[in-house]
Amino acid sequence: MSGLDHRVLGSASGKMELSTSAENREIALALAGQATLSVDIVSRHLDPPVYDQVLFIEAVKRMVLEHRMARVRMLVRDIQPILSSGHRLAHLAARLSTFLEIRVPAEQHKDFNQALMIVDGTGYIHRELADRYEAVADFADRGRASDLQRKFEEMWAIATQDPNLRQMRI
Repeated sequence: MSGLDHRVLGSASGKMELSTSAENREIALALAGQATLSVDIVSRHLDPPVYDQVLFIEAVKRMVLEHRMARVRMLVRDIQPILSSGHRLAHLAARLSTFLEIRVPAEQHKDFNQALMIVDGTGYIHRELADRYEAVADFADRGRASDLQRKFEEMWAIATQDPNLRQMRI
């Protein structure tokens, strides 16, 4: 991917086709680096090649520390890999639990096999298949971001906290 330096969250519209973990990582970082209100993620296991990266963690941390109302919500289907690998985003959530929260989807959403990242209700990355990196992303498609946000909110409302995450509290 190139040309991200001119993409501005909320004003640089245009769908991008992504196909690799590196492209997903680059766009996720660019979106998170411009976020001021929210980052909502749906993932099977918080995709380490995308979200367990120092620069991404720093961008999320900066957002929540600079914007008092900011929040990061993560729906994670399989919590075990996060617990066993020491995922940095999960550790950040443990340290800044007021701003970052991880939940497990309810039983009726266990078969949801997509991956999403929605930023400030404006930008997004959407993968139709969670275990593949083919994705569509846009920095300024409020309509599509709103559709994805509705699905996220539906899932979040009935998701639960995994008791194993409490072990990570530091």
